[in-house]
Amino acid sequence: RAINPQNQKLDTAAMDAFCVMVVKETGGMQIGCKLLATHIQSTVENEALQALT
Repeated sequence: RAINPQNQKLDTAAMDAFCVMVVKETGGMQIGCKLLATHIQSTVENEALQALT
């Protein structure tokens, strides 16, 4: 939900929840990096930009 290409605006609540889970979970940093890397490389411009934000 945090990086949904259909979102017109940045979902700050979802981004905050993602960050909390990444910090809270064991291995969360590695998993979070992999998830973001996948979205950053997306061919959907809006999705890639949201992942970089």
